[in-house]
Amino acid sequence: MLDARAICRLLLDDEQPVPPQPDDPNQLDLGLDPDTLFDPKAEIMRYANEPFRVRGSGPTDLYRKLEGKLAGRPQKKIGPNTYVVRHHDRLAVRFHQTDVVAAYPDGKVTVESGGWRPGGGQWAYGWRAAPGRTTMARMNDWLPSGWRIYSLKNEWFWWNYNGPRGDEAEVRYPYNDGDTIFPDGSLQLHDQPIPIKRRQRKV
Repeated sequence: MLDARAICRLLLDDEQPVPPQPDDPNQLDLGLDPDTLFDPKAEIMRYANEPFRVRGSGPTDLYRKLEGKLAGRPQKKIGPNTYVVRHHDRLAVRFHQTDVVAAYPDGKVTVESGGWRPGGGQWAYGWRAAPGRTTMARMNDWLPSGWRIYSLKNEWFWWNYNGPRGDEAEVRYPYNDGDTIFPDGSLQLHDQPIPIKRRQRKV
């Protein structure tokens, strides 16, 4: 029987797990405690407390790109209501008053909608488009490592160029402000991936 961590690795990383051997409970290199090996609830709860990291499409290079745009200046306009700005510890793409994408010298990248997304609390009166539509577009213009954000039924989710899509995808990755793309291109989520429920075809 596979534990929760092995199942998640199979789904997210496409790694084929090896069934546990009676004499070596740690042979999967999953950091299992032999005393809790046969306690599924404890293993699931321990894994649920660890943030999910999903592989991307290579290392990040956004900080270098933004540095090239600035060319030593404190800020530069790059589009309608959109600027690259320099902070003491990071470079950011600012849309109106929100740093929607921030890049750090170590390669880390974070995202922030400023509330301009479905359920985020911000709304422009008289605007007919869904909230956050332009904010999402600005984010997607600058996200690294193949990551993009899309909207489905008034919720935002992550997807990657090289990841499974459509009928091949088993889970959806929910977006949250503060989600982080690490220097190796992996994405760390605040929420757990959501399994996709397939409709049963009538025969």
